[in-house]
Amino acid sequence: MTNFVIARSRPDEKWRIPVVIDQWFESYRQNKIYIKPIPLGHGWFENFNFNFKGGFYTKEDFCFSISYKRDRKYYVYPLSSMSHIKTIEYVHELQNLYFEITGIELNYKGQSY
Repeated sequence: MTNFVIARSRPDEKWRIPVVIDQWFESYRQNKIYIKPIPLGHGWFENFNFNFKGGFYTKEDFCFSISYKRDRKYYVYPLSSMSHIKTIEYVHELQNLYFEITGIELNYKGQSY
């Protein structure tokens, strides 16, 4: 499984790199590469093929909806409930949640800046 992150060694370039966790640990140990999470934004949902309607992001094969709040966090709701079950802020959290629920990696179709 891969996750998108920004390399701290070049924060001015806003690198986005896919990271395979096992490979990242090996690279980190050898090269002391520092990474940080990428904040979620509308462009990321778009590039992962989510639809936006009525203030919620949804996806056909995903039984949850996600809404953005002013605290810069995204709230995950089961489709049949108004109580959120999880709060996410970063791209890798969305990727991990989606994979955990569906068993499929999110399909990335472009760049998001």
